[in-house]
Order: sequence, then structure tokens, then C-alpha cells
Amino acid sequence: MKLTILGILIFLLGLAGLLRNSIWTDGEKLWGDIIKKSPNKPRGYCNMGRTLGGKGKYEESIPYYEKAIEMKPIYPIVFNNLGASFSHLNRFQEAIELFDKAIKYKPGYLEVYNNLGNAYKKLKQYDKSLENYKKALDSPHSKGVTLSNMGNLFQEMKEYEKSLYYYKEAIKYNPEYLDAKYNMGISYLYLDKFDEAIEAFEAVIAHERENPRLAATAHNNYGICLIKLKREDEAIRHFEESIRLDPELTDPKLNLASLLRKKGNINDSDIILKQAEEQGLPETEALLEKALADFDAGRIKEAAQNLEIVITKDPSNIKAIKYLGYSYSHLGEHKKAIKQYLNFIAVDSTNSKVFNNLGISYFQTGRMKDAKIAFKKALEINPSNAEAHYNYGLSMKKEQRYMEALEHFETTDSIVKDQPQILFNVALMRYLLGQKKQAIEGFRLYIEKFPQDRGFKKAKAILDSLTNS
Repeated sequence: MKLTILGILIFLLGLAGLLRNSIWTDGEKLWGDIIKKSPNKPRGYCNMGRTLGGKGKYEESIPYYEKAIEMKPIYPIVFNNLGASFSHLNRFQEAIELFDKAIKYKPGYLEVYNNLGNAYKKLKQYDKSLENYKKALDSPHSKGVTLSNMGNLFQEMKEYEKSLYYYKEAIKYNPEYLDAKYNMGISYLYLDKFDEAIEAFEAVIAHERENPRLAATAHNNYGICLIKLKREDEAIRHFEESIRLDPELTDPKLNLASLLRKKGNINDSDIILKQAEEQGLPETEALLEKALADFDAGRIKEAAQNLEIVITKDPSNIKAIKYLGYSYSHLGEHKKAIKQYLNFIAVDSTNSKVFNNLGISYFQTGRMKDAKIAFKKALEINPSNAEAHYNYGLSMKKEQRYMEALEHFETTDSIVKDQPQILFNVALMRYLLGQKKQAIEGFRLYIEKFPQDRGFKKAKAILDSLTNS
């Protein structure tokens, strides 16, 4: 009996110890307890704010920081922490004012420059962001983070090679810096360096237990790389792993559903999209994903049907508008396509491909003047748009402006080499311009390279007439 009682006593003491420890290990309870006991001391309020901020409760942290400043008006650490909470709430200008205050009263507070750099980056003030990151590099405590943030800055500016330099420097400083490795993979992905991206994502995935959420996003992006490398079956496995590690992520579900749909597995694709909708994915986004997958798989009618529904429910969905235009073009419904392209251009007039496709639809409906204007606009936006050069050449050919047509066909050939229609039209323009020698060379090259092409007979007939004359 004594043993039983002793056992009970020990157990009760253990419980008492656990209860007390829970106050000290749960920051909110700890600092709440301290604030109750010492309500006139700012330290408790400062640390309560920091604890709440660390849990992502940024709005709740603000009154505690403000109370600490009320008690201690010059409090650099609180200025910094309150600024960080404002930054998380997208109140960047207020954050910057607080970070400046922190530095004013504590000039050697180098970590604050990192936060200033982040805030200016969010405001797209990239020069000021970089200027502050450079100042933060003098802090050995946050150097790795600062180097990584500089990488993030250049990645946002689409200067991917520069971003890679800073990610690599961050990893040299801290070889286990997973965020830098992950973001390095993203930059490689943007540069279409898929093997290097995969290597970076594998380094993150190797630490799956330490950071399952980051590993989940790495699996998702690994899958995207594999799709780009035409290794779709392997990509499916990585999307599935991403979902297993973090079922709350919707991106891998959308990618998996899209890929399955492309491969003809419609039922499983619909089930995954339904799961994503149950997690809060808007119905229009699920329909859009179905439509894009159908479009990629050549199921254009099905894509158009879903895109029409998306636009009915969300008339400003710019991506749906663009792809509905593409779908109508594929289906030969050019008047409908024109309407969608013009709706898209009213919002975004910087897309060379849309202007090129608008020109094609104008061309197909006999609106030659409008077609030329659209092709010209496509080339203004992107002078290397081979399709726009070729189509503008066709427009000039139709107007019998053969020299201008030749210039655009030759430019097309310099961008995309050895395409049968381009070689044929280059030779044809030289023939129509009376450039006999160059026309003969051009038709011979075309006939030699593309004996099965549909223009072969015409090219042979013209070549025979030229060589026999």
C-alpha cells in the first residue's frame, strides 16, 4: 500500500511539475503570467508580442508592442519587432518608419537593415532594398539570411543568374540552409536548367523530416521539372509525394489533376480537383485547370466549354479569356476568337502571342489591314516572335509586296531553322522577284530536305521551269 501511495505521490508531484513547466514552455502563458505579476514592466509586453508574432498572430502582437513602447518610448528591439508585425500584415510604410526608428536609437542594430530590405522589396523599391541588404551583410548573425534575401530580390527582378550567386553564397555560409537551396532550385527552373533545379530540390527533400512542408513544395516543383523533361510518369509520383507530405497544398493537386487529364485519366483528375475544391479552391479555378489540361491534350471543344463557364462566373478571369480565344482559333471560330483577344488586350496589351493570334483571326476573316496592324504590334512587343514574322510575311505576300515578305520570311528562318513552309516561301519570293539563281538554290534546298512536304510538287515544277529556261 505504501508503494501504491508513494507511487501516487510521485505522480502528483510530476503533474504539478508538468503544470508549472507548461506555463514556462508555452510563451503566451509564461508572459501572460509575468504581465500579471509585473504589469508596469515593459519586458513582459515586449516578449508577449514576440511570442504571438512567432506564432503568426501578428495582429494580436501589436497591442503588446504598443504597450511596451508606451512604458518605454525608446525601445529599439520593440520598434523592430512591431515593424516586423506590420510587414507581415502588408503595412510596409508603417513598418519602414519603425525600422528607421530602431536604427536611429541603436545605430549598430544591423539585423534591422534586413527587415528594411524586405519591406522595400515588397514595395518594389528594389534599389533601396538592395542598399539595406548590403548594410545588413555586416552582421555575422544574419549574414546567411541576408545573402538569401538578396537572392530573393534578384529572383523577383527576374535576374536569375544573379540570384543564384547569392543563394550559393548563402549556402557556403550555412551549408544546411534549406530555404536558400529551395529558392536556388526555383531560379534554375526559371532558367530552364531542369537538371540543376532537380538537384537543388533533392537536397531539400533529403531533409523531409525536418521540414515536411518545404519538402512538399520541393516535390511539387521537382514534378514540374520532370514534365518539362518529358518524364511525366515520374512527375506523377512527385506530385503524389507532395500531397502526402502536405495535404493542405492545392498546387500539387492541380498539377496532378492536369497531368492525369492530359494522359486521359479524366475520372481520377476530377476526383483530385473535387478534393481541392473541398479545401477551398474556387470552382472557377478547378474548371480553369480542367480546361487548360484539355487544351494541352487537344480536347479543344471540351476546353472551350469549361472556359465559357469560367468566364460566365468570373468575367474578369484574364487567363480564361486568353485561352478561350486560343480555343476558338483552333476551332476555326475566328470572329469569336477576335472578341476574346480584344477583351484580353483591353487588360494586358503586352502579350506578343495574343496579338499574333489576333492577326491570324483577322487574316482568316479577310480583315487584312487589321491583321497587319496586329502582326506589327506583336513584333513591336517581341521582335523575335518567329510566328509573327512569318504571318506578316504572308500578309505582304498576299498584297504582292514580295520584297517585304522575303525580309520577314528570312528573319523567321534565322530564328527557327529549316522549317519546310519557311524555306518554300523564301525560295518562292526570290522566284517572284526574278532572283533566278537564289530561287533555284532555295528550291533545291527545300526539295532535298523535305521531299514529302505538301509544297514539293509546286516547288519541283517551278525548279524545272527555271532550270529549263
